[in-house]
Amino acid sequence: MQCYRNELNDIAKARKAAKNADIAIVVVGENVWHSSRPTVGEHKDISTLDLTGLQEDLVRAVYETGTPTIVILINGRPLSIRWISEHVPVIIEPWFCGEKGEMLLPM
Repeated sequence: MQCYRNELNDIAKARKAAKNADIAIVVVGENVWHSSRPTVGEHKDISTLDLTGLQEDLVRAVYETGTPTIVILINGRPLSIRWISEHVPVIIEPWFCGEKGEMLLPM
């Protein structure tokens, strides 16, 4: 499901999936420099520290289902996540964890 840009809105799908789950893991963050719309990297500045697009709305929607929620924050610079840090009890921030990053979750 994607919600990192305003035109890609899968929040309803995520909400439905979270309602039917024992736990919800929501991965949010930035687009790396080699993506089609980078938000981090050399010469890729943006004017806000907030999560881009509808990502915070996604986290709120999943959290509001009442399903225990974990947020994984993938980023390469500081991000403002005030609402998330005040409501979601578990935030994992591996930054950009490289080509072996998928091994983080099984740990």
